[in-house]
Amino acid sequence: MIKKANKSHTYIFIILVLTMLLSGCFPNTSFQPEPTATPADTTVDTVILGYSEHFTTLNPFFADTTTNVDMDIVNLTQLFLLDVEDIIIGNTVSSSIATIQQLNEIPIQTFAPQTDSTLSRYDYEVTYKITLNDNLYTAEGKQITIDDLIFNMYVLCDVSYDGQYKLGMLPIKGIDEYRYGFNSEIFNKYATIAENIVQVAPETEDLTPYEQLFTKTQFDSFWKDDFQKSCRQYMEAIVDHINSTRVGIDEGSDLSGVALAMYKCDLAKLSQSGELEDVCGKKYDMEKDFPTAEDFLACVKQAHGYNIDGIETMYKPIHFSTILIKEFVVNQAKINGDITEENDKITGIKKTGNFTLELTLSTYSIYDELYFVFPVMPLSYYGDLDLYNYDANSFGFTKGNIDQIRNFDKYPMGAGPFKYEKTADGIIYLTENVNYSGEKPGNVKRVLLYLNNKDSGEYYNPVSGIINGTYDICMIFDGQEGYENLIENDKIGVLSATNYKLAYSKERIMQDSMPSKLSDTTTWLRNIKKVKMK
Repeated sequence: MIKKANKSHTYIFIILVLTMLLSGCFPNTSFQPEPTATPADTTVDTVILGYSEHFTTLNPFFADTTTNVDMDIVNLTQLFLLDVEDIIIGNTVSSSIATIQQLNEIPIQTFAPQTDSTLSRYDYEVTYKITLNDNLYTAEGKQITIDDLIFNMYVLCDVSYDGQYKLGMLPIKGIDEYRYGFNSEIFNKYATIAENIVQVAPETEDLTPYEQLFTKTQFDSFWKDDFQKSCRQYMEAIVDHINSTRVGIDEGSDLSGVALAMYKCDLAKLSQSGELEDVCGKKYDMEKDFPTAEDFLACVKQAHGYNIDGIETMYKPIHFSTILIKEFVVNQAKINGDITEENDKITGIKKTGNFTLELTLSTYSIYDELYFVFPVMPLSYYGDLDLYNYDANSFGFTKGNIDQIRNFDKYPMGAGPFKYEKTADGIIYLTENVNYSGEKPGNVKRVLLYLNNKDSGEYYNPVSGIINGTYDICMIFDGQEGYENLIENDKIGVLSATNYKLAYSKERIMQDSMPSKLSDTTTWLRNIKKVKMK
């Protein structure tokens, strides 16, 4: 249902791509699925999952990490570069499909201590050696090699990629030159202009004293367009960071998504009754009425206006000024023709063998490995083999235009424990992937995902399906009917986390197949290995 990761050492494991799971823990009723099917004739080898939502896509590159169905399909059919229970030992982390080794030591102790230093980036280049296992095969029997991983990396780093996996947010060496066609010299030129503009109040009308530093067009673009776009990016980055790392989640623990971000940024207060009131005086009951992105931006304007320093202090782990300057630089470089197509590869992604590559980042953070959590999907299925030639700097799709991948409408294909079989009568059928190289899923040979919404009738609240024996497992979210009264009994087990509860049939699911504790990000679903005879 939702991915889980337990990381030791210096950071809390996140799934940044999966990071936003809790920002959308409410049923998606905009999609109208088929009517609920008559319960299938199941045997001991089948696990049945009940949902109060429909999937948004079967394309793993664009799976909605706030939609449980999407992520369950991805979790069960794909393998992740960093998987869910990987633990770092020294400079190495081993997942179910790869080993990732940090090749150079980072002397963190030489850096001056600072507030939130664990969230800072350090001006120190770091290289990771990634070695894929050589026994990975897709459900159609094709081997996964380093070329598949490189294809995935380039898709996620492409300027046109707008899915929810965030590898492209890392400072991979050469990524800006590849994306935008400019180097550090060009960046510094426009960054200097931006820094000069910042010194002048946005309401200034007479710009004559500054005509040697910037033009009026640049000034207007910075304060009117780039500033507004950057505020939105800043909000999205805050939401991602809070909901994925769960930093300080004990405060405002009943909130998620934009609401939690507003609370943590002192843009809203939470009453004892659970009602949220923002600095604009708008109230949200947090049952049917929730703050939106537009509400967040309105509150930033109300609280700080154009005060960049004030906005910067709202949430220290994310630097607003960095986002703003980069937005301005990219736009100005495009306008003035400084962006070229000369850079046709990312220098920080270097193939070193059939199953190995080196990934170099220009700066270092202890959170870097967290961005490695994404599925490795087969090039031969999702990409274009005719467009893949590593030595010729061609990576399986047209650079800058991933519409071919975005519009991919086939069923999902991967090297995970299950393979997609069909969708029929409101049910997604997954069956065992006989080519799966990992630990076999016990006696579970098939998974059925029942998709529901208000109009599908009897099982809109999927707990009713648990009670009458139709479902084996379901989730119920805070605000849904019966949420407060859902408690464990002789037939139903209940595990709780922030904003949702997991209910399962004790008569069907063996207890040692369930997690002992449910956290906000969990991957227990892939580990269910035992079901009983009905």
